[in-house]
Amino acid sequence: MPYSMIALLVALALAGQFVFAQDASVRAKALVSAVFITSVLLPLGFPQWQLAGLLLQVMLVIGLVIYRKFHA
Repeated sequence: MPYSMIALLVALALAGQFVFAQDASVRAKALVSAVFITSVLLPLGFPQWQLAGLLLQVMLVIGLVIYRKFHA
């Protein structure tokens, strides 16, 4: 199983959970959604940017895990 698929699935799960959270602001939800969509569409439009999309997903996951740790 490719490791990029793991990052994609974890980012999808955490971003979806964040978007449906009650205590998050609308602006933060829009930012997380935009970052996730960008990280998915970037490698599709520009294949040479595949690593950048993966790193964006990893940074998103780290940020959302930290958010969850302090707001749970």
